[in-house]
Amino acid sequence: MGHSERMHSRIAVNVPGDKNQPLFAAGVQYFQ
Repeated sequence: MGHSERMHSRIAVNVPGDKNQPLFAAGVQYFQ
């Protein structure tokens, strides 16, 4: 999600590599 008030040349830079972030699995684990 982008916000115009957060525009800068160093924001939202693509970082190479596989960044696995299991957000849904973490949410399920939290609520179990």
